[in-house]
Amino acid sequence: MPNLTMDPPPLTSRPAVEGARSPAIRTQSRTVGSTAPPSRVNKRGVVSQLALSFLLCCCTPALSQEWTYVPDWDLDMQVTPADLPAPELQIRPGEGAATLSWPAFGSNFVLETAASCTPPLSWSLLSASAAVVGEETQVTVPATSAGRFFRLKGPYRCRIPLFEFAIFYGGLLEFTWAGPLVVGGRAHANGDIFAGSSSPLSFSRLVTTSGRVYLTNWDSHTVGEFTGTITYHGLRTNCPALYLPIGTNHTPEALREIINPPPPGEDAGSALGQQRYFNKAGLVLLVSNQLITCTLKTRANDPAPATIVAHHYATNAPYDNPANFGYANMAEIRSNFPFLSLTNGTVPPELLSFYDRRENKTVWPVQIDVGRLGRWLATNSLVAGKFPSTGGVYVGGVYPNIMYVADFRTQSELNLPAVRLVNAASIPTNSAPSGQPTGFTLVTPNPLYLWGHYNLADYPASLVCDALTVLSSHWNDSTSFGLFVNGAASATTNNAAVLAGTVYSTGPSNDTFSGGVMNLPRLLEDWGNGSSNYLALNTSLVNLFPSGKATNQFRIPGYYYYAPSRVFSLDRNFTNRTTLPPGTPELEVILPAWW
Repeated sequence: MPNLTMDPPPLTSRPAVEGARSPAIRTQSRTVGSTAPPSRVNKRGVVSQLALSFLLCCCTPALSQEWTYVPDWDLDMQVTPADLPAPELQIRPGEGAATLSWPAFGSNFVLETAASCTPPLSWSLLSASAAVVGEETQVTVPATSAGRFFRLKGPYRCRIPLFEFAIFYGGLLEFTWAGPLVVGGRAHANGDIFAGSSSPLSFSRLVTTSGRVYLTNWDSHTVGEFTGTITYHGLRTNCPALYLPIGTNHTPEALREIINPPPPGEDAGSALGQQRYFNKAGLVLLVSNQLITCTLKTRANDPAPATIVAHHYATNAPYDNPANFGYANMAEIRSNFPFLSLTNGTVPPELLSFYDRRENKTVWPVQIDVGRLGRWLATNSLVAGKFPSTGGVYVGGVYPNIMYVADFRTQSELNLPAVRLVNAASIPTNSAPSGQPTGFTLVTPNPLYLWGHYNLADYPASLVCDALTVLSSHWNDSTSFGLFVNGAASATTNNAAVLAGTVYSTGPSNDTFSGGVMNLPRLLEDWGNGSSNYLALNTSLVNLFPSGKATNQFRIPGYYYYAPSRVFSLDRNFTNRTTLPPGTPELEVILPAWW
């Protein structure tokens, strides 16, 4: 098995604000019943509290927010009071005690008490004895000889950048039969974690899972073969699941919607609408059977978007007639989109296709030359009109740093609509007025192929797609149609977060295996099976949904690839929220008020 490493970032790279966990409290109070005689008012109008008289304070966190390092979660979170309705607090006096209660739906609120409502306030927690009884959360308090004051304190809503994790899976996370692996950042799974290999597995930061960690027969390997050690720097099981705030449906199919275009009439301000990359993108490039359309917009509901169009078939002409793919239309594409190449697979000189042996399909990609794209963004007059810049610095606070590309051409079952990035060693930097590059995010609902090095300068970047396949600089389109050739790949470095679909495991054998997290980036070449042909990814590896277009099951090395020496590292950009990739999604978790 080839080596696989994820080096830890230095601890100093993480912004930490200790002790900033409690936002301000906004308080509203009222006096309620008592088993003692009524309160009396003295000449100065001050209400004095008698024995077993209670003041209930309905407390709601003020609308503040801050970034803070949360030691219990080993994460940097944006902490805000949860915008939840405060449940009504009630009291039922009894013999020598009273029961305070509020609806069970508010069980993540806590009850606090104080001897006085006069500043400085000193509240202490009572909810350690709280219990949910039927439809109520209840706390029983004993009688005292002095007045007591109570309040409900609400939970916190925490936002966590998705790419802050070295590895994040929305379901089962598999390390089964990985090579030597050091995971240098946080890892989380909204499901079980399967481990076990003949090689060591080490986590240098906290691992959390909403399920359990198992050594189990998997990928046609048995537990007896798992002789490699597993080292944790903190492990927590049965943790709350972490979800994107898209609504109440968090199935993999629902999560896939973040890479799909919105349906007609969907509100861009809805929970799901805010998470769609289509709405986040400043550049939306759509390829249909006859048109290429690029829309430039500064926000989802831009009232005056700019549109650039090129035709690649005669109007209303049949798609499958090669004669309609004429040189005149190619000239229009080259003029309006000099970074773009595409073909119908038959007309030279634009014969642009290759074979994906895993999918057993011919790919006619929408191919983007990233170097030319960067120059086009800097020189095109319509782009300059929507995104004003001076010397490559965007002065208006809006950036063309998220590009959405979709291939909607009708193709046969033997073809795979896809996007491919080439000449991408340098990406558009999209610098802010401070001079800090904001980076570049490329999103497609199609399979994405990455040919050669990507983002060698390591600016903030992410690749979001149906499935990601990495092609080395030695890849050759024409030979891809022949037999599997040994020694084809060359060492390749890609610096970008990866949010991609996968084909999930359906059983314990190697022909029903997903390939595990180490194979989330797909390969199609002979990388030397652990030789000097390395694949270096400075990245965050994220899976939330299944592949919907590139759907063939993973096969073990020897069928369409041999594994490289993998060198996977958590990108240090992602440990600082100011250098995250553009459009980074944020997970949401409601932490109870006793956090």
